[in-house]
Amino acid sequence: MSNNNNFKLYSLLGVVIVLLLILTFAGINSKTAKFDKSQIESSSNFNTYEFLNEYTKNNPEIVSLIQKVKSDSLNSTLIDQLINKSSEQNIKHTLAYGYFLKGKNQNNLILLQQAADLFLEISSSDSILNFQQFCVFYGKKSCDLILEKEPENKNALTKKASFLIYLENETMQGVQLLKEVETLDSNYIEAQHLLMILAIQSNQYEKAVKRLKKLISLQPENSFYKELLLKIETQQLK
Repeated sequence: MSNNNNFKLYSLLGVVIVLLLILTFAGINSKTAKFDKSQIESSSNFNTYEFLNEYTKNNPEIVSLIQKVKSDSLNSTLIDQLINKSSEQNIKHTLAYGYFLKGKNQNNLILLQQAADLFLEISSSDSILNFQQFCVFYGKKSCDLILEKEPENKNALTKKASFLIYLENETMQGVQLLKEVETLDSNYIEAQHLLMILAIQSNQYEKAVKRLKKLISLQPENSFYKELLLKIETQQLK
């Protein structure tokens, strides 16, 4: 059981680390890293199925399933077909959407968490604005549906904070969520990781060192944290 929990933790942490490394060291302030959230606040500004059709037009089989799901979004058989075909063909944005629909329809928090994780993972894989809007909108919605049932779900709170901070430029709101997670569990690695990265980005190196040392105490085998701590202490990162 312990090994399974560790594997799950490392897998989830890996998603956050990859995203944050891309955004941190490739330019968190670039235009592709954030956008005006007002652009997706209403369905009139963002049509999900138009996006899915356009973005998946090179795969007629998936497009056909999308049209069927559009006509009957409660049909579990159709949604399962969309999930299976998307998984087989490694089309992650329709796979994540399938997880979202099935999780929402069945009140399945595990599927909703899978959707949020996948939306976060792929949100930095394409600089097209509509793609990022799609990932953020449904990624956050997945988290919100989880939090309606479990307001203290640390994973959902942390994932939502990631979307807010790194894709919507809502740093204060995101930090508030991370602080909430820290209050619930000061040893929750994903939240500590995000807070550490934020400390580095704001040149608060003493805070970053403190969090890095905590992360190393929680994951003594993690060479990434050790190397980052060394760079800060030797002023290579300042």
